[in-house]
Amino acid sequence: MCVTILLEHFTKEALLGPKTPNRNEKSWLTKEWDIPVLGEVSPLYGLSFVVSGAIVGVWFYTRNWVLNNLLGVCLAMMFLKTI
Repeated sequence: MCVTILLEHFTKEALLGPKTPNRNEKSWLTKEWDIPVLGEVSPLYGLSFVVSGAIVGVWFYTRNWVLNNLLGVCLAMMFLKTI
């Protein structure tokens, strides 16, 4: 399966040439959307909110000490970053 995907990629690149990125076009992760209550939000912020909410939800359900320490280290790093 992986060999097929690699062959397809290399064949497409050999026939069409390498794709050069357009520097003027913004990535979909950096585009900002205007949400009425929250203001301008990028999809990257939304994705990080969902992932962090899932980690906090798993910790709240399991009360695992490893996740507790991970959340504590992340909070400490965030506090040091804002000082």
